[in-house]
Amino acid sequence: MIYTTREIGKVISEYRKKQQLTGSELASMMQLSQSKISKIETGYYSQLRPVEIQKIMNILKVPVIISQQILRSITDDTQKHDVRRYYEYSFFSGLSAEIASKTVRIYCNTIVPALLQTTSFRKAFSVANGIEDQLPTELQQIMLRQDQLWEGTRKYELIMPEMVLYSFFASREVHLGQLDRIERTIGAPNVRIGIIPLEAGTVPSEYGAFALYDERMVVDAITTGEVESTSRNAIRGHLEIFERLSRIAYYGDDAVALIRKAAQQIA
Repeated sequence: MIYTTREIGKVISEYRKKQQLTGSELASMMQLSQSKISKIETGYYSQLRPVEIQKIMNILKVPVIISQQILRSITDDTQKHDVRRYYEYSFFSGLSAEIASKTVRIYCNTIVPALLQTTSFRKAFSVANGIEDQLPTELQQIMLRQDQLWEGTRKYELIMPEMVLYSFFASREVHLGQLDRIERTIGAPNVRIGIIPLEAGTVPSEYGAFALYDERMVVDAITTGEVESTSRNAIRGHLEIFERLSRIAYYGDDAVALIRKAAQQIA
């Protein structure tokens, strides 16, 4: 039997109730938000993480045969193909890597990190780059990642150069909304946003944009997609660059001042 995501959600809801657990209790056991459990149960997500669903089914004591059928449904060839297509166009798509991490460090050198992008900004970016056919999947994946960010269960540090604040492919209204999103996110207790002022220059490096997940994996963004590495030398090199970038970046009120300066010039 092949299960749709909606049918999987119904199974999870049914067995959660059999175990006399509330959605909030299950969320706590999974270290997820209650809203995410609700979205899974209502079939909100078009794609599900096998590891996450397996853990939920173990907690709920879903029969082995049903569990196997569900996992087979999640990992069929069609879904794998859709995921690969998305990863080819996404900018640091790493949802599964983030879920498994305690600390996420991201450096974006040409665009606002996806974790901070508004829906309108991402739409404008996709149109400008001729990849609007991927937009529905991209937006869903970005929202999933942003759910993880706001759950507060892991620490994020994101660094970008000041010039990113002046990306003019979106309308003035959309761009101002994006700047407001960055400023508001600076107030999140588990998020540290650094902006490198123009006068600070840059750090000489062979690396472009990249993401670090704890100290176990690094993902480099290249023109054809993303390259993952668990090499200790690669991770060490990226950590050193990230530390050097963080030393010249502005944080807190100083970062907010750069954002507001950009907003004033755009307005």
